[in-house]
Amino acid sequence: MSQPKQTPVAVPFVVARAIAAVISAIIFGVVLCVIGFLLCRGLIDTTLGVIPSYSVGFAFAVLLSFVPLFAGQGARVGLLDGYTQQRFYLPERRFFGDPPDPAAAVSSNNRPSNPWRVGAVASVLLGVPAAALAFTLAPRLWPDGLSLGSFVPRLAALGAVLAGTTSLLCTGALFRDEARLSASQRRFEGTVGAYRVLHHVLPQGLSNLVINAWVAVPLFPHPVSTPGATVPIALVIGDAFVSAVVISIAVWVGVLPHVDLDKRSGVIAAQPTAAPSRGRQLGLLFAVSVALAVCVYGVSALTGIQGLSFWPFLLWRAFAFGGYAAWVAQRSATWALAARP
Repeated sequence: MSQPKQTPVAVPFVVARAIAAVISAIIFGVVLCVIGFLLCRGLIDTTLGVIPSYSVGFAFAVLLSFVPLFAGQGARVGLLDGYTQQRFYLPERRFFGDPPDPAAAVSSNNRPSNPWRVGAVASVLLGVPAAALAFTLAPRLWPDGLSLGSFVPRLAALGAVLAGTTSLLCTGALFRDEARLSASQRRFEGTVGAYRVLHHVLPQGLSNLVINAWVAVPLFPHPVSTPGATVPIALVIGDAFVSAVVISIAVWVGVLPHVDLDKRSGVIAAQPTAAPSRGRQLGLLFAVSVALAVCVYGVSALTGIQGLSFWPFLLWRAFAFGGYAAWVAQRSATWALAARP
């Protein structure tokens, strides 16, 4: 005798949405704590022992402007992932995998949004105003600057609030409409190569280009206006290795669950190719990181370059690490799309 279909143990959509917002706030609070602690050491005025007010505003503005980009993309991917695994149901008690919903025929132009596009819109609507406010108000609120112990928790708290707000706003009515789409409506209209570029390579490459350009400011060991100041080549080599390792892990961790979700929800089909194990993938990325640092050393030894001034250093970080992030995204997406591990 056939068993009756059991309803999955799941929570209402409103509860899942609130949980996602809390998780997003916690993650970005912790991440900004770490970033703030690492970067603010380059912003501290060694004479006064504090971060000047203009540097506080600059740091807040740049970092907060990117929070909605990643929080919006992460909220869409994370919540839809929970829906495909039937961890929550929509208000009409609909689960992923139920028969197609007729109402979906008139929703969201019958196509889901690229999660990175959702994050980009959130960055414009939330991140840019938040950055402008931070840049304008920081010198007025803290005219004497902030110490390390004051800068980090304030940055983390603002980032957590902004990330939680972004998560809530990016998972509302439009998300519900897109969640109700059938597999055929979700399917990406284009080649696998176009999917990799639009959903992974371009977003990761462009965002890392801008972020790594900004990171050059606190990493530069002298005031930017100092005549003849340079970054020693040893620091450039060490920065190349550390940054490549961090980017490899961050992009790899971000791409794999995104691709897995897209395969499971019908956006893209698994490809009839094989991929190395997860451990070997990380090993390869680590080896490439080492090779990048060795190449920088080799070029400096052949050319006799002893250091980089500010603008060459900034442009090097922007284009080298933006390009590297794009390559890691391309490789990671190709591995994740493979049907066989």
